[in-house]
Amino acid sequence: MSWSDPMEESNHPTKRFGQLPKRSKPRDIPLYPKSKPDNSEAIDDAEIAECLADSIETQCLTLPPHDIAHISRIEEEVLQNFLEPKDDLLPSHSAKSKR
Repeated sequence: MSWSDPMEESNHPTKRFGQLPKRSKPRDIPLYPKSKPDNSEAIDDAEIAECLADSIETQCLTLPPHDIAHISRIEEEVLQNFLEPKDDLLPSHSAKSKR
């Protein structure tokens, strides 16, 4: 092993670090989107911020298909269970105290 190249020795523990950049090669995912809807490049900070906001909005707006029948059943169940008064409830304490 020479002082000029300590990585030459095959048993040197830091030799693996020379291979690290190959293993951790960054993917082709941009840190922030810089393409505007017209496919031109965003140049200033305001345009880049707008592209980022559009990208986040697009990711968050990906909704599953709507099932109108299911939504209607849930709304009906909520109305029946939580919003309509129930006759099977015991009288409140205020009714007893008025005797």
